[in-house]
Amino acid sequence: MFDIVASIMGEGPICADCLGRQFAERSTHLTNKQRGQAIRVVAAMLNNTPVNAQEWEAADDGCWVCGGLFGRLDSWVDRCLEQLQDYEFYTFLVGTKLSGRLAENEEILWAESKTTAAEPLKSALNRELGKRIEVLTGKRAEFSKPEILLIVDLARDKVELHVNPLFLYGRYKKFVRGIPQTKWPCRDCGGKGCPKCNLTGKTYQESVQELIGSYVLDVSLGKDVVFHGGYYGHDTPEKTYETIKKSLEEVPGLKVVGEFSDGLEVLDFLKHTVPDMLILDLTLPHLPGKETTTLIKSFYPNVKILILTMHKTKMHVARALKSGADGYIVKENSLSDLIFAIEEIRAGKNYISSLVRDQVMDIIFHKKDSANLLSKREIEILTFIAEGKSYRQIAQLLSLSHATVNNHRTNIKKKMGFHKTSELVKYAIQKGYVFVEP
Repeated sequence: MFDIVASIMGEGPICADCLGRQFAERSTHLTNKQRGQAIRVVAAMLNNTPVNAQEWEAADDGCWVCGGLFGRLDSWVDRCLEQLQDYEFYTFLVGTKLSGRLAENEEILWAESKTTAAEPLKSALNRELGKRIEVLTGKRAEFSKPEILLIVDLARDKVELHVNPLFLYGRYKKFVRGIPQTKWPCRDCGGKGCPKCNLTGKTYQESVQELIGSYVLDVSLGKDVVFHGGYYGHDTPEKTYETIKKSLEEVPGLKVVGEFSDGLEVLDFLKHTVPDMLILDLTLPHLPGKETTTLIKSFYPNVKILILTMHKTKMHVARALKSGADGYIVKENSLSDLIFAIEEIRAGKNYISSLVRDQVMDIIFHKKDSANLLSKREIEILTFIAEGKSYRQIAQLLSLSHATVNNHRTNIKKKMGFHKTSELVKYAIQKGYVFVEP
């Protein structure tokens, strides 16, 4: 262990917090600072060198790894509290954005020292800031669903506040037709305003969202309201389909001509009646939605197909689109979203729910093998890194400067989209650049 300590302390002045967190998995029930102070004392005793308190204080202020950041945490806490003062909340969480230099310093330290028991700088900062804020506010740090997220952005010297929405659940009764659940932008102008919509930008001049939302904003002092009418989630399938059917029949120009419980029934129906559009679930008995879509498109290519499903994974989206579906919407969407999707597809367009658009972008713009982008020199350096050689050793082997090796490493990570050296090592092993004995 103390060979690692000597290697770490030989890199330059390092504060007690950063020294201690390199061995965070050892001797629990100690803070990183306490652990670092103890290591300093024991190292001095083993080396039989005098304890120099002033030198240690200077290292705490001028730590080459964190720049003395742990000594300035209270000022960041004050800035966080200033952001929180106008909010009523019970739970919070602190996150940290490191500057590029801080992240690089930590990577260099780990590569040179070969420490395997370290706590990342971000993790230590988040915990220490959170503990202080808990004590001063009496609020609780919550990791799963905090009401407020504080982001301490060290690179830009600011604190960002992300307030999670206030969720209200309720029921309402609608006694007249022609009022959609959510704001419905005019399809001709996209909400900008045109003669058809009377320059309002809306297809319907009122919506349940607007009628209810104004009262919610007044009470909560919020900025905006997003309304989600949940017809799907907790209803039985029979009630769900009946609700959808009634809503579709209210739309001018739409007529429901059939209902089916499995894919085989759909194919039998098409033998005597061919509708303009089918709405299919992916999960169908006897013949699943994907296979049903493929067969329909093979024999009835002009029939439009909209997939309505609970599935949001890239695999399900890719399979549905590959089978020929014209649109994909999930059951979390509102009925007005469903109607809008139908209108888009009827107009000859495709529709993809906003809840799965990221998956579609991944499918369309899939990443190419990043190794093809690496130069011969970069592959050499990647191989040496995976073999566990330090940057100094790599520099000597390739007759390069330490800075040049570090620049190559940074370029490799950028090209491959990696953030950690461990990702480089894993990739090099997968590609066969290094051999790992079983």
